[in-house]
Amino acid sequence: MHAHRRSWCNPATNGTVLITSTPVVKYPPSLPVTAILANNPTRCILDQCSEPQFTVDLRSFHVYPTHYSLRHYSTHDSEALRNWKLQGSNDARVWVTLSAHYFDTSLHQAGQCFTWQIASPVDINTLQTAAEVPKEQCYGMEDCEIDRIHTSDVQKLAQYAYRYFRVVMVNPNSSDHWFLACSGFE
Repeated sequence: MHAHRRSWCNPATNGTVLITSTPVVKYPPSLPVTAILANNPTRCILDQCSEPQFTVDLRSFHVYPTHYSLRHYSTHDSEALRNWKLQGSNDARVWVTLSAHYFDTSLHQAGQCFTWQIASPVDINTLQTAAEVPKEQCYGMEDCEIDRIHTSDVQKLAQYAYRYFRVVMVNPNSSDHWFLACSGFE
């Protein structure tokens, strides 16, 4: 291990991010909702209710998402998500749907991961790089030309960056139940 590297730690258990949800299943017991941010498949399942959901609060960070991944829980091939929305917010009151899925069969095996692309409201190919604009109008690392983006483009991206992300189940899962079974979100 390198001297400056730390071993992996779930960001929801060390306080880097907060995660909340509708209640987890009591029997057979589910792990706490923080297990959704674990780095390996676990048994995390939210109890049946109308629109079960979990929310990740990035606290002091905002992210402009281009993709996201979910992992099915580790217990069975059943209870897989089929109908849900990924939403973003900056105040946890007004939500923007970033991706909606209906009858999506991408997750079908225990512990399986899948990554979806999020349609971008900003065409990243049109952003000006540092090579195209004067240095004083750029934002980013001084010694890394490719990481500098024109200030006006940073503002374009910032309006689509979110602090809160939530997954809301909108119709029953693969077993025709309202359990939200998930052991991974990134």
